[in-house]
Amino acid sequence: MGITIKLNGKDTALENDATIGTLLDKRKMARELVTVQLNDALVVREKFDQTALNADDELEILFQMGGG
Repeated sequence: MGITIKLNGKDTALENDATIGTLLDKRKMARELVTVQLNDALVVREKFDQTALNADDELEILFQMGGG
């Protein structure tokens, strides 16, 4: 059994012990290229592995893009 969170507005099932870091790793997202907001608060990269995800959390992952 796991938990369900809202990830970028969509229900997403995760393991009970999921962290932001494990989610990014499973989805092969480069930590240096994303900004993460958990329940309306920004999370610093250094805290991704320690920040547990809980049922009904709302997580937004924004990708940083270069341009010119």
